Amino acid sequence: NLSPVSVKGSTLTEAEIHLIISAFNYDHPSVFWLNNSFSFYTTGGTTYLLLTSSMSATEVTASAGEMKAEIEEIFAGMPGNHSYFDRELYVHDKLAEKCEYADINGNAKGKSDVYTSYGSIVNGEAVCEGYTRGTQLLLSLVGLESYYVYGRGNNELHMWNCVLIQDNWYYLDVTWDDNDSSETKYDYFN
Repeated sequence: NLSPVSVKGSTLTEAEIHLIISAFNYDHPSVFWLNNSFSFYTTGGTTYLLLTSSMSATEVTASAGEMKAEIEEIFAGMPGNHSYFDRELYVHDKLAEKCEYADINGNAKGKSDVYTSYGSIVNGEAVCEGYTRGTQLLLSLVGLESYYVYGRGNNELHMWNCVLIQDNWYYLDVTWDDNDSSETKYDYFN
């Protein structure tokens, strides 16, 4: 458990807290260790949140260092003065090259990292949520605004990005463009 967070002057419901944590997670893909589980209590007009982490403080520090090193390696080969489109393409191709789709019913069963930016960037194994979070993090580091989109694809829940390129929003799905062959597809790129 993390230290309690106090929200003074506010009495929050469980549903409101869940929305707050979800919104935080959506906006901060670099915070890959924060769980969605929590407990809370309210006293004297203040709500206290008890958040949980999937890692100890020592593990977070080590994992964040690994993430930083992987990100530096990804961007080491990026030429300067890229257009917004070229930055998006670079992130798309690098993540597709680095990551493989995780089979949560097979070899990735029970692995929580496959849902995180850490899973896609450091471990190289993710489901659509991990690809999406990794994509958002990398796009933000090259100055591109993006957000997550939840929906259905092939009659299953799916997640992908929406990215802002020169005042226009485009869909970007690195998960579905990545495949088992050595060639990356661009069917879901913009």
